[in-house]
Amino acid sequence: MLHITNGDGAAELIRQAGVVGTIVPWRDALSIAAESAGCVVSGAVVKRSLLFNNVRVNSYSEVSESVILPDVDIGRHCTIRRAVIERWTRIPANTVVGEDPEEDARRFHITEDGIVVVTPEMLERVVPDARARRPAMTPGG
Repeated sequence: MLHITNGDGAAELIRQAGVVGTIVPWRDALSIAAESAGCVVSGAVVKRSLLFNNVRVNSYSEVSESVILPDVDIGRHCTIRRAVIERWTRIPANTVVGEDPEEDARRFHITEDGIVVVTPEMLERVVPDARARRPAMTPGG
């Protein structure tokens, strides 16, 4: 039997409990972060953040001290710090948010506390291929 765990700590606890089978730790880093159903963190690091449902954080990206609302896709090699990312936002690969206050103020909204707020509309103005991932309208919905 194969057991895939959430990190090395969980793998060690399972070994100590005497569970039979192959134990493989999954090492995507989620450090004091909460994620909801449907989230995919693939080869990325998420620290001190909240990920709502259907969020994808792609390889080599780092999200810290942020709130990522539902249906957001964060591309590869992105850095997101102290930000709120609005629903249906598609963050293109190599995007940096929260490291350069002057650059962030030019592109996005910054609160009095220094939190960067990113919406699909703001991102589309500065990155034309940052199409929002809004669901298709259904009849009666």
